[in-house]
Amino acid sequence: MPFLLSFDIVFPIDDSGSMQGRSWQETKKALLTISPIYRNITSYSRIGNLFRDVRPSGGTPTGTRINQMAWIVGCNALAI
Repeated sequence: MPFLLSFDIVFPIDDSGSMQGRSWQETKKALLTISPIYRNITSYSRIGNLFRDVRPSGGTPTGTRINQMAWIVGCNALAI
């Protein structure tokens, strides 16, 4: 696990309408389970607030989001 700590890991979470209900709660539970491993997730309450404040809705623009994340990572890499 120490090897993974040398990376900035991003967890893309689907917040489309298909995630309402059980899937949303299962995703929250999974993130809470793995969060103690990663340094950027500072508390259970931040995760709880995120899943309380964000409500799954709309479509699933996966390709668009992945491209946006890749662009952000690329810009951050250039700034280093």
